[in-house]
Amino acid sequence: MPRFNPFTAEAVMGVGNGPLSVNGHLLRGDGGGPSAWYDRDHVLHQIGDQLARTNVRSGVGGVIGPGVNEISAAGTGTYLAWGANDGLFGAITSREGGLNRVITDGRGANSPDGCLVYIANRQGNGPTVVRHPAGLEMHLPDMYGMHLLKWGEVPISCQERDTPSKLMCAASGGSCISWRA
Repeated sequence: MPRFNPFTAEAVMGVGNGPLSVNGHLLRGDGGGPSAWYDRDHVLHQIGDQLARTNVRSGVGGVIGPGVNEISAAGTGTYLAWGANDGLFGAITSREGGLNRVITDGRGANSPDGCLVYIANRQGNGPTVVRHPAGLEMHLPDMYGMHLLKWGEVPISCQERDTPSKLMCAASGGSCISWRA
């Protein structure tokens, strides 16, 4: 599934070790997905067994980390990635943490205001953690396919895993979970 640039609506696409493209134009032939928008002009993607950042305007890029299985970014210059050998890394480092459930629908869970979303325990039942750029955290029930709009608002297009999140869905009219920190 393509990832859209929140500033320009450009689409980055990359699958497995296939080519990386932006709006259907080949950017790099030596590695594609997983991919995400790092900021307005850079995408994160995999080259072989390493994570790279490439400028979509110039095509210039370089390696910034180990290989990843999952990645989430929202164009704010921060990202979260998970690799089987390294666990969760990027803006947050956690051997136990992960992204597997919050990014299942391909949109990525992080928001354009810089909030990051991850699973505190990838092998367990959450919680889903939303971290604000200022360091505030909100712990939500374990969720699938979460897409954070901004701090304090999550649309309910996610699949709830337990009773507390279903109650939150019902309380919000089924459209979004809202909270105040």
